[in-house]
Amino acid sequence: MISIRDFLVRGLLAGLVGGVLAFGVAYLVGEPSVESAISLEGSAATAPVHSPDVSTHRAALHDSVVGSVTTGTAADTAQFATASLLPPPSAAPSVDATLVAAPAHGGEHGDEEGTMVPRSLQSTLGLLTGTLLLGLALGGLAGVGLGVAVGRLGRLTVRATALWLAGGAFVVLHAVPFLAYPPNPPAVGSGETIGSRTGLFFGMVGLSVVFAALALVVGRQVHRTHDGFTAGVVGVLLYAVLSLVTVAVVPSYDEVPAGFPGQVLFEFRQGSLLTQLALWVGIGLTLAVTANRLVAGHDAAHADGSREHVPA
Repeated sequence: MISIRDFLVRGLLAGLVGGVLAFGVAYLVGEPSVESAISLEGSAATAPVHSPDVSTHRAALHDSVVGSVTTGTAADTAQFATASLLPPPSAAPSVDATLVAAPAHGGEHGDEEGTMVPRSLQSTLGLLTGTLLLGLALGGLAGVGLGVAVGRLGRLTVRATALWLAGGAFVVLHAVPFLAYPPNPPAVGSGETIGSRTGLFFGMVGLSVVFAALALVVGRQVHRTHDGFTAGVVGVLLYAVLSLVTVAVVPSYDEVPAGFPGQVLFEFRQGSLLTQLALWVGIGLTLAVTANRLVAGHDAAHADGSREHVPA
């Protein structure tokens, strides 16, 4: 008999694979935009204040940097945290952001307030550690979820169930909350709204999970009188309508400092979404293969055992 522990082990393995894939995408796609944002912080903090434009730009970035050092970047980290249990290092508070904030405070911030981990280590070993831990946590949950779901979703095979589970988790935990409150790079976001933004983002993730559960229940009810395709369409449409209406009515924030390059903001958010997508692609594919082998091996062993007891 296959136990939940068997699925958990395979989920952890899938999480490791997903974590490695996420690290590759985050390093290649996400890190360049983080470096660009940090460079902008540094240039704004050290630029001479002798023109209105520079002064305004520097003041806007200064406010954002202060928020990043204290609580501003924590809001963006919280967005990732809800969606992935652990913040990807690319969204974590930047040591460079902390250090460049010092001149803006007239030198009152020193090393005692800086991060002890250098930026070079954050973007490599720190990033890898974060994505692997994230992959293990989410992979383990996915493995347990697959063990519970197998055989309870109509005629879906083990592989199909694993892929649907991974795809659904990406949409529910990352994509839909991303539409309402996308993450911000260093120097973007106000510390004054940290509490409300964090609360709303957590609420958005919770509502997304509730909508998915409701859609699943309604789909199962429809499946009692209709075919599986119709039940699936009804469930997906219900989730989509509820989610999009919620995204449209929740409060929004536009706290991008004047002069901050839109391309950098776009690339950072694109990188964060692709990183999460890579994580779940790795988890889904690996879990589909390993769980299918587990079930196939169990069925083969069960069939052999049954034949041994057939009278000659």
